[in-house]
Amino acid sequence: MNNIGMLTELELKDRLYMVRQQKRVLENRLEKYTFRCQIIANSRQEAHRQIRGGIVPTLFYAGFIAGMVLMLLYCIKVTLQGGATGNREVGFMYLIAIPGIYYGGKRIIPKLKNMLMVFCNCFILKKEEGNLFFKMGDLCKEIDCATEEIRGLNEQLEKLKNEEKQGNNGQ
Repeated sequence: MNNIGMLTELELKDRLYMVRQQKRVLENRLEKYTFRCQIIANSRQEAHRQIRGGIVPTLFYAGFIAGMVLMLLYCIKVTLQGGATGNREVGFMYLIAIPGIYYGGKRIIPKLKNMLMVFCNCFILKKEEGNLFFKMGDLCKEIDCATEEIRGLNEQLEKLKNEEKQGNNGQ
């Protein structure tokens, strides 16, 4: 009978060791997820900073292009109405508007492309962060279950040791 008690105690100790190892693994994974969440949060902050920093130049070039387009439309209107004959101002407007649109477009397209990519990355990072928080919640539940199981195994082990002491004292 004493031998069976020892076997049960060994089984309990073995199970306790395995659950503690599993809990350590879960805690390490939770730590990695937390670190990844910090990296994602920093990346999102950087992306927001880039978006805020890119809005003003983009709006400037957009306004510049809009002005050039309006100037070009005015020139086309005057030309179509026949008032451009001998009118130097319209010719100069053409010389300003067409290269201005080209220059503004050449400057704004990379900025828009960059802002669009940063904006898309923000959404991707937000989604990944949400998934990580979901996984972290599941891990916390598993860690709580492992903690409860460790507590229960420790109680069983204590009861077994107390019973064994009482059995030895009674003999």
